[in-house]
Amino acid sequence: MNNITWVQGEAGAKAFLVAPNNTIALWDSEAQVIYIKETDMAGRPTMQILDYTIRNKPKDEMEVLKDEIAELKKKIKEMANESVISEDEPTDKDVKSVKE
Repeated sequence: MNNITWVQGEAGAKAFLVAPNNTIALWDSEAQVIYIKETDMAGRPTMQILDYTIRNKPKDEMEVLKDEIAELKKKIKEMANESVISEDEPTDKDVKSVKE
């Protein structure tokens, strides 16, 4: 059983009829909005508009550790590549031996 009532935009929520002394949550099918529409004893409607966001599931500790390890591996590779490049560059000793 689906208890969600869908409407198309704010115009659809305003047009939705609610019996006197009732409240209903109307979900927008076009945006992340919920309309809370209620009527008083005379049937006069009032409406609150709520924007909602979907939260991402937080990472567990293992996922965080895996991300940190991957980042450290990347940094180590970069440092190793830098040290290989610097070993190929001539040193002061090499320059002196060439001059002699």
